[in-house]
Amino acid sequence: MATSLLSDPLADDDALDTYIYQYLRALTAHEVGHVLGLRHNFLGSTLLAPEELNDRAATRQRGLVSSVMDYFPPNLAPPDSEQGDYFPVTVGLYDQWAIEYGYRPFPQALPHQAQQQLQQIAQRSPAPELAYAADEDIWNFIDPMANAWDLQQ
Repeated sequence: MATSLLSDPLADDDALDTYIYQYLRALTAHEVGHVLGLRHNFLGSTLLAPEELNDRAATRQRGLVSSVMDYFPPNLAPPDSEQGDYFPVTVGLYDQWAIEYGYRPFPQALPHQAQQQLQQIAQRSPAPELAYAADEDIWNFIDPMANAWDLQQ
């Protein structure tokens, strides 16, 4: 349905294959995130400014979103603009950080050393790319940036 908004709606099979592949990959990453214990993060789609969304160099380096645990629409380029990635092609910076905190092994560390290392990971939480808003945050309107189905700062 979203592709009907394109000025040149996936004119060739390669573009359609790319769209479908990126969608399935992002959906799978989202569901695997749940399996790993991650909750929704409705600030995940606020990583990039509008002018960065179709810059593949930026999105391949930082990600299209900071968390695949958000609900995000397809990234459709404005008319007469080059199309970037339709969906995230990698897990986001927040996802990587949350998984590191939850699953990083400390095999040689004593308990107090592991705690210190976990605290070092947790101290990165104020970074803008690690912003987090759970399901409750979009229904109580605490943060106007916390929304489902949005994509940009």
